[in-house]
Amino acid sequence: MFQFAEYKNSVYRAMNPALRVVIPILMTIIGFMHTNHLILVSLIVLVVTLLFLGKVELKTIFRYGKMLLTLIPFISIIWIFFHSGGDLLFEFYFIRIYEDGLNMAGIMALRFTSVILSIPLLLGALTQEEFVIGLRKLKIPRTVSVIITMVFKLLPTMESDMAIVKQAQMSRGIEFENIKMREKIKNYILLFVPLLTLTINRMETLSKVIECRGITYKGKKTFYKNIQFKLYDYIMLGVVIGVFSASIYLRSVV
Repeated sequence: MFQFAEYKNSVYRAMNPALRVVIPILMTIIGFMHTNHLILVSLIVLVVTLLFLGKVELKTIFRYGKMLLTLIPFISIIWIFFHSGGDLLFEFYFIRIYEDGLNMAGIMALRFTSVILSIPLLLGALTQEEFVIGLRKLKIPRTVSVIITMVFKLLPTMESDMAIVKQAQMSRGIEFENIKMREKIKNYILLFVPLLTLTINRMETLSKVIECRGITYKGKKTFYKNIQFKLYDYIMLGVVIGVFSASIYLRSVV
């Protein structure tokens, strides 16, 4: 699921990698700051526009969008049926639906939509190299930058390993479908032993590669590909600061 992008030319990708790391994070912060429906809808429109300008692949967007199909109904049910406050709109036996519950369900649905769509904006518009450069430009230590990048890099590999191990277990007669939940949990636990072994072996290999490349060396390092801030980046930085400042102001007013 967590896969970095390939090189492409676009208006959004012309920005410095540091800005492309900061913008999705700020979009997420703004999403959690506000409870106004109009502002949250505007935020979703802004995120979708940036996804379009960043030429993020549709399959990447839909991959994360599928999370909303299960997340939003679950959150909505919790807020609608278990939150009391405001006028009572509907009552049937022990089921009560209040105005505040519906309002909060809508807010949380819009909020998580903007947050989930910010993930492909982060990973779908940055290559692995640009992601590391962006973190380093933000003064994050090199070791921490590499660890964060490796985590995102290893997650799809672990997902692939999980599918391979599952197929191997199924070929040996172990069932994962059409069985009792207790047996299903027991069989899935059996998957984690070989998966853990594969992950540990891969991490050991990566640690040796990192050490051989001198990443842990504490001397001064330079970038093979050093992307400097340009006039366009400073203009976009001003726009980002302006949007975030306006968001903070609107939170105190609306």
